[in-house]
Amino acid sequence: MEKGSEQMVGMILYCAISPDYTLRTVVFTDRRVLEIPLSKMSELVSRTSQLPSFAAWLLEVGNPFVFSGLGSLVGLKMWKNLKKRVEGQKVVVSASGSLPPEIANLAVRELLYEKINAVKIKKVALSNDSYLGLSAGFIHSKNIVFDSGAGEDVRNMLEKTPLGPKISIS
Repeated sequence: MEKGSEQMVGMILYCAISPDYTLRTVVFTDRRVLEIPLSKMSELVSRTSQLPSFAAWLLEVGNPFVFSGLGSLVGLKMWKNLKKRVEGQKVVVSASGSLPPEIANLAVRELLYEKINAVKIKKVALSNDSYLGLSAGFIHSKNIVFDSGAGEDVRNMLEKTPLGPKISIS
């Protein structure tokens, strides 16, 4: 391990970024949050077998051409369809070791922990979804929608990052 190399903490294998419900894999390291299009992560898994087989199955549930920001109604429908197909499967994967450059290169968005002011985990009313709100100013904030059954796993993973003290649950 190189001195100063970025370390992986874990991943939310499948989630949606609101408001348009763009499907993503979100990677948490010891320094930042990375957003990776679900289709790109699926391609990486297929090529390199970087993740355990159950994670590969989760990420290969759809065709890559389907995963693009197509607006909130289409995105929401895609999110609901994806959740049906992966129901009962693991959502959060813990990881350790250096962040592979292949994963870092796939990121379409990053957010450094030092810019995040608050972290909120909230169950969505009348739904089996929860969201993880990362507040870092209007432009940089994001809401990550995930299956509420993984709420405790998401919290445990976040507590292993510098975001741990900033978590509030409602």
